[in-house]
Amino acid sequence: MDKPNPVVRLFEKAESRIGYSVLFRETRHFGYSATGRGIAIPLQPSLKELEDRLFEILNLPAGSRVLDLGCGAGRVAAHAVERGFEVEGIDLVDHHLDKARKYIQKRKMQDRIRVRKGDFQDLREFRDSSLDGAYSMGTVVHAPNPQQVFNEVFRVLRPGGRLAMSEYNTADKSKLSDYVEAFARRRRWYLPAGKMDEGQKRQNSEQLLKMWYRFNAVAAMPACDAWEPGVMETQLKQAGFEDVTIRDYTKNVKPTLRLVFALAYLPYLVISLLGLKDHFPHVVGAVYAYWGQELWTYVAVSARKPDLG
Repeated sequence: MDKPNPVVRLFEKAESRIGYSVLFRETRHFGYSATGRGIAIPLQPSLKELEDRLFEILNLPAGSRVLDLGCGAGRVAAHAVERGFEVEGIDLVDHHLDKARKYIQKRKMQDRIRVRKGDFQDLREFRDSSLDGAYSMGTVVHAPNPQQVFNEVFRVLRPGGRLAMSEYNTADKSKLSDYVEAFARRRRWYLPAGKMDEGQKRQNSEQLLKMWYRFNAVAAMPACDAWEPGVMETQLKQAGFEDVTIRDYTKNVKPTLRLVFALAYLPYLVISLLGLKDHFPHVVGAVYAYWGQELWTYVAVSARKPDLG
């Protein structure tokens, strides 16, 4: 019997369904803050701001036919339609697609958005050079083989077509020892941790790295650890893309991170005490992402398929 897909398993959990519905109103991504200060309250304007920035770097005219790589419940796709695009959406999770179809019907956008079950590592449903653009919002990070995703997206884009993504990346792990004091301080809720000797730094570095691998596992984000500095750009170029530009939004998503950590911390303490961390991956992931925030970056990426000739 085949094992369930880890991404499907993650988003099928009641924790996921409730959290994304109540807090994020069925979006599944960070918000953007120009200053990076404070906590993202209210949350919704910052979510829309990140989407607007994604569409700006997609840089396609109204009427363009674009692919939503992991469309979720269809909220970003609906925003894309408001920006004038025609959207093809794919997702692996059945209840995401059910919600997307209901929302699309409610918004009377059936003639502008089509969603289907699909894996963005295999876009056989789409002909070569049949789309003007593609975008992702924190979804390709869930791919076991992101190079295959980029290869497939390149294939289905027309010459001159564009790709835009907002995704996690891994920071430079060779600087791990520089992060451990901040990590230890956050784990102690900002109580003074004191100056660490080399032995304590080494021990905390091991704990931080272990937590990082655990974070990627519980969040079903295998591509994140693979995307060390420079790797994503290399993969995009290997697929054939040019004009690859990577923008660092890490500071700008911190207000959302602070919000989800504040909401997750008390539940995390309770489920840790009860030995239930494996059953609440989003709570665990929120806390780990906050504690180890120097280990990851959040980037906005644009790339273009070369024109013919």
